Amino acid sequence: MPKVTLSYANAKIYDTQIDNRYPTSNFYAYDSLTLGGSGNSRLLYTFDKGFIPNNAIITSASITLSLLASRSTPLVINTHPITGAWSHDTVTWQNAPAYNAAKGSTASFSAAPSPTVLDITESVQEMVNGNATGFIIKTSEINTNDYPYCSTEYATGSLRPTITIEYTLPTIDKKQVELVATKNELIDSINQNKVPVPAGAQADDLLIAFIHYGFGTVKTITPPSGWTLFSNKIYSTNNMGMAILTKRAVGNETDTKFTSGADAYLNGIASTHIYRNVKDFSFVGTDGIDLLNPSFKPVSGLTPNGLLLNILMTYGGSRDIGSHEAPNFTRIFRLESVTTATEMAMQTTYNHERTSYTGAEMNIPISGGGYSASTSLLFIPVTNETPKMDGADGYLGAFAAALTKSYTLSDKEGDPITVTEKLNGETLRTFIGTGAQTLNTASKWDSLSIGTHTVTVEINDNYNNPPHVPSVRTWTFTKILADDTKTPDVVNLGLKQLAPFLAARKTDLIAAVRAKGGTINDNDTLDTIIKALSLLPAVRWASGTVAFKSGSPVVFNGLAFKPSVLVAASAMFDGSTTIPSDSWNYGTFADIKKGIRVETSEGNSYSSYGGTFIKTNALTWDESTKTLTFPSTNLNVTANWIAFE
Repeated sequence: MPKVTLSYANAKIYDTQIDNRYPTSNFYAYDSLTLGGSGNSRLLYTFDKGFIPNNAIITSASITLSLLASRSTPLVINTHPITGAWSHDTVTWQNAPAYNAAKGSTASFSAAPSPTVLDITESVQEMVNGNATGFIIKTSEINTNDYPYCSTEYATGSLRPTITIEYTLPTIDKKQVELVATKNELIDSINQNKVPVPAGAQADDLLIAFIHYGFGTVKTITPPSGWTLFSNKIYSTNNMGMAILTKRAVGNETDTKFTSGADAYLNGIASTHIYRNVKDFSFVGTDGIDLLNPSFKPVSGLTPNGLLLNILMTYGGSRDIGSHEAPNFTRIFRLESVTTATEMAMQTTYNHERTSYTGAEMNIPISGGGYSASTSLLFIPVTNETPKMDGADGYLGAFAAALTKSYTLSDKEGDPITVTEKLNGETLRTFIGTGAQTLNTASKWDSLSIGTHTVTVEINDNYNNPPHVPSVRTWTFTKILADDTKTPDVVNLGLKQLAPFLAARKTDLIAAVRAKGGTINDNDTLDTIIKALSLLPAVRWASGTVAFKSGSPVVFNGLAFKPSVLVAASAMFDGSTTIPSDSWNYGTFADIKKGIRVETSEGNSYSSYGGTFIKTNALTWDESTKTLTFPSTNLNVTANWIAFE
């Protein structure tokens, strides 16, 4: 995951403060800036985004600030993306830009730390997306304590603000040129006319080779097979030459050679780059030529979201290109040929919404005498847009006849559009088309059940460098019967839709019969299954424990039905009879038949050993509470009971 740290040493960070005590004052030149305090001071920051590819996905970003004076009171700091236009050297409290309070971050501190590290991920993402011009740092409320932080003007560089950003590039729908790899070599008697090619190229990548052949007249250069000579010219009155060769890769490429006319070989420097997602590139600005004080010439009219490449060439033994690139630029390489006294260096930056740079903003440090020249290229990214479909997702209504739905397709670049229409996830058709189209469900309508269904249209332009995410439109509708549908048709349709329901219910019934101990076959008819169900025991039962207390009625709870028979059992029911050891399990129901005698003669209750059979006409049933009440007894015993419907 790429990571960049912006500091005074490599980037331009712009900061200032606004204070309501001084509504028309600007503080950009101050070496310290105050947060909070009685003036409710706020800090504003922005930076050049040259190190970050446009359309990058920011995974984390933070700003580190150095506190000049310790504070021990709690502090809550908010950061928000600034949405309005502003300039660090003119902004004041009175003309302060708007900010998006719904986005940003909040940090709480028991005491202001030094350094203070604040999360600005969302603000930086908004800046990269073109929705923000910087970010504001403010306290959550007016705080009597002020917090002085070192600014970008502070004398000690290590205490100035730094911004650390981590990002990834999207794998689909890219909108930035990507420098994939470079390979640099000297061309001489050993590497005769060599075009060094780095590994890692993919189909349609742009290979571009720069051949700086130093002092002399324009050389005749014939590119290798498959390559094109983009440019070959002298960049000064002292005949410092450079040729540019290009090729669209067909895959991974290898080193190759050019030919140099009457010369057996050239001496100089060769640098080959792989650029991905390039739509076009061209020279921008004018060439810079200077004997003693070389500088890049201003560039203007740049296409936004491009990649700007600066090339600096020197000739002469005393010339020396410095080891530092211009702020906000990334050094690609620097190589010197002692044999030919030539040197070349390149730097690059993402211009985002910027359309111009001054020469001073691009200058690379250089020293010594001799000759030098500079030029610039701008690479434009492919920004192929996904195809479009009119309308919106939603409910289309109720239909008694086959649904048809019209829609219109378009593609900004005019690419062919692949269309897939589906009904309930099943493909109706796939085709290449654009303009007006009609989805038709007629081929599936008769087999479609009455009720709600879904149709979708998925479109993509098959652009594969990189591919797009398909766009999907989703509609729902309801199929209904037509008003003039004849009775037999209604019956047939009902039976057709009832069949799967009945099949499922038959399976459930078979499982129920088998669960009750019944015997049934899978292919038995419904009549056979119903007969088997009628033969199953249908008596419900319930059981529980109840206490008999002398002189009190006994209430049996936990019943969901009115029982016809109730059996109560205890180890000793009549208070005097002892149950023999070989009898049923001392009042449990595991062997209850040994301990009771069920008789059909008239009577209210019968007992044998410790069991009592009670006909429920001797009890009172309460339908509202689902309880049975037995008249008062002279027993004092706890009994188990079971009741049958």
